[in-house]
Amino acid sequence: MPNDPAAQFQNALQLHQAGRVPEALGLYEQILAQIPLHSWAWHFRGVGELQRGRSDLALRFLRIALAVDPAVALFHGNMGEAVAPADLSSAAGIYRRAIACDPLFASAYGNLIGRCRTVLSVRDLLRFAQRHACLEPGSAAVQSNLGIL
Repeated sequence: MPNDPAAQFQNALQLHQAGRVPEALGLYEQILAQIPLHSWAWHFRGVGELQRGRSDLALRFLRIALAVDPAVALFHGNMGEAVAPADLSSAAGIYRRAIACDPLFASAYGNLIGRCRTVLSVRDLLRFAQRHACLEPGSAAVQSNLGIL
C-alpha cells in the first residue's frame, strides 16, 4: 500500500469516515506528493480542514480541487459549505454551480433553501424547494425546508 495511491485513497476515505481526520489528512498529503493533481485528495483534504475549523486552509484546498476538476458537483457543494458562514450570496452562487454540474445533486438544493434563503427570491426558493422535494420525497431535510418557507 505505501506506493499505491488508489489503496492509500481508499484507506484515507475510511479513516475520514471513521472520524480519524488527522490520519486521513496525512494520507491525502502522501497521495498528493505522488499525484499533485489528484482532485479528490485535494477535495477531501479541504473537507477535513473544514471539519477541523480551519476554513482558510479548507478554502485553499477546495479551490485547488475545483481548478483541477471543475465539473464535480460535490466539490462545488462543499465549497458552498465553506463559504456560507462568511458570504451567503457567494455560497448561493456556488450551490447553483453545483446544480449546473449535476441537476440531481439533492443536497445542493437543500443547502440553497436551508442556508441561503435570506438571499434568494421567493420564486427561486419555491422552485428549488419543489425540485428538492422531487429528488428526496419525504426526507426530513425537505420537510424542514418546506416548513421554513
